Amino acid sequence: MDDPILNALNAQQKEAVTSDKKHLLVFAGPGTGKTRVITHRIAYMIGQHGVDPESILAITFTNKAAAEMKYRLERLLTQGALAKPWVGTFHSFANWLLHRHWSDAKLPKDFVIYDMDDQKSLLREILNERELPPNRAGVFLEAIQRLKDDLMDSHSYAIHAGVSTNPYRDSIAKVYAAYQTALRQRGALDFGDLMLEAVNLLRDVPEVATKYQERFTNLFVDEYQDINKAQYSFIRAMVAPATYLTAVADDDQCIYEWRQANPRYTLDFTKEFPGAGTITLTQNYRSTPEIIAPAARLIEKNENRQKKELLATRPQGTPPRIVACD
Repeated sequence: MDDPILNALNAQQKEAVTSDKKHLLVFAGPGTGKTRVITHRIAYMIGQHGVDPESILAITFTNKAAAEMKYRLERLLTQGALAKPWVGTFHSFANWLLHRHWSDAKLPKDFVIYDMDDQKSLLREILNERELPPNRAGVFLEAIQRLKDDLMDSHSYAIHAGVSTNPYRDSIAKVYAAYQTALRQRGALDFGDLMLEAVNLLRDVPEVATKYQERFTNLFVDEYQDINKAQYSFIRAMVAPATYLTAVADDDQCIYEWRQANPRYTLDFTKEFPGAGTITLTQNYRSTPEIIAPAARLIEKNENRQKKELLATRPQGTPPRIVACD
């Protein structure tokens, strides 16, 4: 019998899609079909195990990745089905959650979200008022966003900076506090606030956390290697004893360390979630052997990684060239 969910998968992908592990970490190297595994596993759980689509929350990092995931799921799931999984980014889900529980989160009812231009403009105003160089707005913004990614609010950081003799930290603390006050006076949040406030809401209001733990009993996280402390804390807050968690990651491609991403969350997955299964996808459908081999020789020098050996499915190609640029 033709099964569109399983027939298109290789043996490793099929093992990941059909795994009965409550918590599962899939190591997916580049070009090995990680989006296919997530979408087919969701479709398999709905079609073969009768999982309610509305109990599924699938989180990724970019709107483009979320759109691709939705598109693939629409093609896999039964046409005309009214119930659908919730698919989106960390920040879009946090925004959705906070708009429904603005009062519990102690936020303005119709808060707006400042983009980077709005944030820098506001910071320039604050720096001008404090007779600090307004062209340093980007530097202060980066520092503030990193603090929020580490779940450090302005009050906590002020305490932290207060025990330091570093004038730079003191300056950051004062600007951060003024920035947050100005945001709230304008009924606004920035992107860092979305995750920070969502985590605070789930931590401080147990009935809200319980409500969404009971609703989303099947959690999928894409690009797990790129999560930071705020995103990890959000995941932990959503995982209850009855939750099934599937994470897909490639610890060799952690590209968001500048945004406080920490690949240790991936490498410690089986410690954080005892009994979790792990599966490694190794068949690369994107690159030729001449690309994969030198990349593998380079990345194998990194000791803090899950050892894996990618296998090219494409035929021989053009050898890579080394180009020196100014």
